[in-house]
Amino acid sequence: MLYTWLRSFHAVAREGGFTAAATALNVSQSTVSVQVKTLEERFNAELFLRQGHQVILTDVGKELFEITRNMIGNENEAAHLLENVKSLTKGHLRIGTIAPAAVMELFEEYNRCYPGIDVSISFNHGEKVLRDLLELDFDVVVLAKDPGLKNVHCIPYGQAELLVIVNADHRLANRKRLRIEELQGERMLIREAASTTREALENAANEAGFAFESTMEISSREAIIQGVLRGIGISLISEGEFFPHKNLRALRVSNADLHINFFVACLAARSERPLIASFFERAQALSEANLGPVKGDAQGVKSS
Repeated sequence: MLYTWLRSFHAVAREGGFTAAATALNVSQSTVSVQVKTLEERFNAELFLRQGHQVILTDVGKELFEITRNMIGNENEAAHLLENVKSLTKGHLRIGTIAPAAVMELFEEYNRCYPGIDVSISFNHGEKVLRDLLELDFDVVVLAKDPGLKNVHCIPYGQAELLVIVNADHRLANRKRLRIEELQGERMLIREAASTTREALENAANEAGFAFESTMEISSREAIIQGVLRGIGISLISEGEFFPHKNLRALRVSNADLHINFFVACLAARSERPLIASFFERAQALSEANLGPVKGDAQGVKSS
């Protein structure tokens, strides 16, 4: 009740009278009068000098008015902030993702539609990203697989084709395409066991009837690319992660469906929060165009 009394006091002090205060608050004059009187009696403090229809702040009233000015001002500022959040003109969205290639197009689209929203993006492997989502460190995440959890809302976002990358001096460097079985006997630089890229590669090899005899596990995409550039081995990356380099070549696999999927996920209990829902809306809009492997020739691949 104290806040209600103070609000009526502030309105009278600001408007200079009880009638004007009642109009500003959209309540009856008697309501304002009773609330101010109750406040004065509760603390045995005279806040106004009343001279007919005119009211004058006492010294205590002036001090209290300075306090309520800040209080009501903060309330108005808070309301303004929340209205901006509601209208998606202000806010901060925290995104976790497995790789830049998985999220940058979506981030570009979201930023175009909601330029006033601050966005922070963090990268890590899928298990860590999902764990951080569950611990509320992220608002939304982009993963390479549906976690299949009841408390996680998840939608498919798109796919990316996986390319074989080799050093420019490699025996396959002048090829544009190859068959999966041509990788047999090669030393493969592979990601950690939980990697969907590694899973796709090993499944394709198993279907072709062989397993890689020589592998080196590396947990960083950047380190894998450096390893390929130095001729340590060959590897597999998504097309969005490949950038042309004079000493690097990318080849498509013609007889295996090598791709990874992307999913956008959030906690189910938070799926209707405006910022989160707006991100899912943009992901849904883009998914129609993105869902399915990228077509065309790989960048940096020479004709055979």
